Amino acid sequence: MKVGGFEASIASEFDPYHIMMSGMPYMVEQARAGANKFASSYRGFHVGAAAFAVKWSTQETAVFNGGNIKPNPSRPKVCAESVTVRQAEKFGFEEILGIVVVATTDIVKIEEVTGARTPTLHPCDECQDPKGRVAGSALMRDTTLVLTAGIEEIFIKYTL
Repeated sequence: MKVGGFEASIASEFDPYHIMMSGMPYMVEQARAGANKFASSYRGFHVGAAAFAVKWSTQETAVFNGGNIKPNPSRPKVCAESVTVRQAEKFGFEEILGIVVVATTDIVKIEEVTGARTPTLHPCDECQDPKGRVAGSALMRDTTLVLTAGIEEIFIKYTL
C-alpha cells in the first residue's frame, strides 16, 4: 500500500498503528505543508499540524492537515491542531492515533509566544486542556501520539 508516496508494508490484519508509524515522514511533510500553505499569523508565527485518523468500523485511515489562524491581535487564535481534529470529526472518523505539530525551533520566538523555553513548539494549554478544543475531543485518547518538529528540520532532543 502506498502512503504519501512511499511503500508501507502492512500486516495481514488492519493495523493502523503500523500504517501511521510507517507514514510518519509523510505526516511531518503534511504538517509542514499546513504551516506553509494554510497558516495565517499577524506576527509571522506559523504553525502546522497533521493528524492521523482512523475509522475502525470501516477500516479507513486519513491524514488531515492545517495551519494556525491568528490574523490580528484582537481575534481569538485557532490552533493548527484544532483545525485537524475538527476535520477528522467532520468526516466521521472515530479516533486520532497521532498528531504532528511543526513550528520554528527558535527557542526565543517560542518563549515570546508561549512563555516556555522549549526546543520545539508544544500544543498550547488550551489544546492540552481535557475540556479544550483538542484534548477534549472524543477522537483523542491518552494513547494519542504527539510529535513536535521544526518547520525547517526534524529536531530531536534527548534528556536523561
